[in-house]
Amino acid sequence: MATKKTILSITSSLFDSLATLKSVSSLTVPCYCLQPDTHNIQIHGFCDASIRAYSCSVYLRTQSSHGQVDVHLLTSKSRVAPVKKQSLPKLELCDDHLLACLYAKMKDIFSTGSVTTYFLTDSQLVLHWLQQYSITLSTFVGNRVSDIQALTVDKITGFELINVGDRLGFADLPGAQKHPILLPSTSQFVLNYVRYLHRRNYHAGSKALVALIRLEYWIVNDRDLTLRVVRSCVHCVRYKPVLAQQVIGPHPATRITLARPFERCGVDFCGPINIYLRIRGRAPTKSYLAVFVCFVTKAVLTEVVSDLSTHSFFNALKRMGGRRKLPCDIFCDNAINFVGASN
Repeated sequence: MATKKTILSITSSLFDSLATLKSVSSLTVPCYCLQPDTHNIQIHGFCDASIRAYSCSVYLRTQSSHGQVDVHLLTSKSRVAPVKKQSLPKLELCDDHLLACLYAKMKDIFSTGSVTTYFLTDSQLVLHWLQQYSITLSTFVGNRVSDIQALTVDKITGFELINVGDRLGFADLPGAQKHPILLPSTSQFVLNYVRYLHRRNYHAGSKALVALIRLEYWIVNDRDLTLRVVRSCVHCVRYKPVLAQQVIGPHPATRITLARPFERCGVDFCGPINIYLRIRGRAPTKSYLAVFVCFVTKAVLTEVVSDLSTHSFFNALKRMGGRRKLPCDIFCDNAINFVGASN
């Protein structure tokens, strides 16, 4: 814990050191960093971080036409580590972000000449992050990586293409199909490529475009992208055929009028069904089912009939009426047995 005595001791030691300077007038700080005949200019940015703070500094290295080299501190900046505890690699990334923002503010000073810029950091993990697409990283890391890439886009080199890994490593397929290159769907270049692929393949549909794209690339949300391309194609919209729509008539009154079950119903026969009497040497007999369907409740009632005669249908109708009362209206397909019963 810092006490009053400790603070006074540190302050006095600082002023005692300044008192030892015998000739302060001889101390000079140059404000002009270039040489009269500057031949080569280099900007070197350094950054480092600890768990308590992080800082960056920018040095200017100049070389005259005679070979004289001068190095001057151009500017620097520091920040205290955030209150919310972060890992050391994330603080190193914040340090790099601070250096990129500092460089963006001062780079216009040397826009007239040819300047070589170097950024140096001792964090291998940060260098790995800067070579990735920001959308593949976490929110904290991705936002800062995106800013650094935008501020120093002409200074970061060595980007690597991301390939999709899957379980087709042993498949007899070309390498581009087994491990396609990952592309973002928001890129204008990707949109133009999909449009070109759509026209080259005679205005292929959305599903065909997805299959063609995946022969070489893997686009994030490719189905939405291809559907948007097909729908925005003027040629496809103009020549899209209009399919004929079947006109559906209204329901008959017998289907929508309130009534008791099987008051209005339809009937038809199904079969034949073989019935075995389990008598040796006796051939099976054919039987049928009379199917009654209620038009209001869609209930189904079946009765077994021995043949397709009118008499058998009458017997089935009597059994059905004994359970559900005789219907008022019966609809059928005008088979011979039904016509005979009607007459």
